[in-house]
Amino acid sequence: MAEPLIELKDIYKIYHMGDEQVRANDGISLTINRGEFVAIVGKSGSGKSTLGRVISGLLKPDSGELKIHDTSVYASRSGRKNLQKRLSVVFQDYTTSANPRFRVKEIIAEGLSARERNQKVRLNRAEETSRLLELVGLNASYADRYPHELSGGQLQRVCIARAVACQPEIILFDEAISSLDAHTQVQIMDLLRELKEKLGLTYIFITHDLTSVTYICDDVLFLYHGRITEHIPVSRIAKTKDEYAKKLLASMIEFD
Repeated sequence: MAEPLIELKDIYKIYHMGDEQVRANDGISLTINRGEFVAIVGKSGSGKSTLGRVISGLLKPDSGELKIHDTSVYASRSGRKNLQKRLSVVFQDYTTSANPRFRVKEIIAEGLSARERNQKVRLNRAEETSRLLELVGLNASYADRYPHELSGGQLQRVCIARAVACQPEIILFDEAISSLDAHTQVQIMDLLRELKEKLGLTYIFITHDLTSVTYICDDVLFLYHGRITEHIPVSRIAKTKDEYAKKLLASMIEFD
């Protein structure tokens, strides 16, 4: 039986642009179950990044409710802390999300520190850093390197290791592979699939790229003008009757 992990109910987020109002999220309701790999897809301006920020606790909605493990996130300070214990984020721009003055071991230590605060444990940092690097396909020698000494794919692996270091239940990827070349994207997607199975993770994958969605995700929801127009298993995506989803699929086929 499916176990609900994240629940969104009637989420509204409105931006005020002069005299105009833009409904970035317009009454979104969604349930994500444990172990799912859910993609949120939409063109620029669809509201997917806003929704990602709401889910990750970075942006309070104007109305509606976000729950994790049936606990409201925005109703109290403890609700946000509960979310922070359970969810990590991997961002698109790995060059700015990793401090250029930090060595790899210090970048990963940010995630380890979060785990220690949450669980009140002490870690052998060097040993755990080596384990995490190995987990994402890098050897221990990378621990003393700086971000500028790494390729884009290697640095994104380090950012993934930092996210995993917190021992989250959920990882949200915000366009996390879109800046990488096609070959590296496939390598990272294979890594994500491997980590998901090995660690029992739940993934939320925000992207505009349907090709990556069809490669690794279980379910996909389409956002258009802040509303969900379709929520469908990836295996049935070609059978969608939603016109917006059809257009995005057609553009992908045309591009290929």
